[in-house]
Amino acid sequence: MILALSLLSFYATAQNPAKQPLTLRLLTYNSFLLGINQPTGRLSNRANAMISQLDNFDIVALQELFDGDQQHQFSTQLFKRYPHQVSGVPVGSWFDINGGLALFSKYALHDITAVDWQAHDGWDSWSNKGFVYTRIHLVDDVYLSLLNLHMQANDKADIRHNQIKQIKDFMRRNVYDKYPKDLIVYVGDFNIAGPTIRGNANEEYDTMIETLSRGTLLDSWRQVNNNTAAKAPCGKEPGFTYFPQPTNQPGWCPHNTLADNNDQNARLDYILVDDHGFKQSGYRLLLNKVNILRFQSPPHPNNREYLSDHFGLATTLTIDLPL
Repeated sequence: MILALSLLSFYATAQNPAKQPLTLRLLTYNSFLLGINQPTGRLSNRANAMISQLDNFDIVALQELFDGDQQHQFSTQLFKRYPHQVSGVPVGSWFDINGGLALFSKYALHDITAVDWQAHDGWDSWSNKGFVYTRIHLVDDVYLSLLNLHMQANDKADIRHNQIKQIKDFMRRNVYDKYPKDLIVYVGDFNIAGPTIRGNANEEYDTMIETLSRGTLLDSWRQVNNNTAAKAPCGKEPGFTYFPQPTNQPGWCPHNTLADNNDQNARLDYILVDDHGFKQSGYRLLLNKVNILRFQSPPHPNNREYLSDHFGLATTLTIDLPL
């Protein structure tokens, strides 16, 4: 099902008469605010701790913000910082809950469309998971087509492949030809284990990149940290955003005790950049920085109290505008 959403927002058209480079900081974060088997007070406290650490971004994309109380909590507390918002999508029905996707932006949102997955299985069928597309006006005639998603969990590569093909079909029908100059970015929890600094790509990852690519699709973390391990607050590590297993690697951060200890450490969360039409229009895009963010309460390198079973992934983009 495709649901087009109309939000009431008040904004002035962004202008940049001097054509200064535009810096954009994006965050994707699986918040693990399920609202199931978690005390209400604990959920609220975790949500408050997350909100307090979301100051330094331009666009924040969340997954698993399922609980209605926490959706309201994020929306009201973040409104001054991020006045353009959508949450609780795709919407649920009488027998399932919403898709848990949310977007908070300093820039105006247009063409907001929520789409639920055609293929799903297991526990994923109890929530209306899918993706949310929105076109974001950055400055002048510069737009970002952003797709926030949460894909099938567990050992279901065939279902995830169908979901990737559903995204590609949506983009072909609604974005590529209609908005040929847009910068396109895919963010979210893909549940596909990607290559880390100590590992090679696998078939599922390669198929995902090949399917979504129109020539070049940049995996932001891999693009910036392909040759050297990323610096972390407590040392260096290979890029895990899901980190349930302790390791004996010196200097690594503590493992995440909220994550399922039956799972393996993996890089599951991505910011993928398609600048195919964008660069053909004379714009130049630089990926300056990619960080894995371990949101904690209180923030401290040796603190094991992570706020979610995933870590956040942040990317800083710089767009050079043609004169």
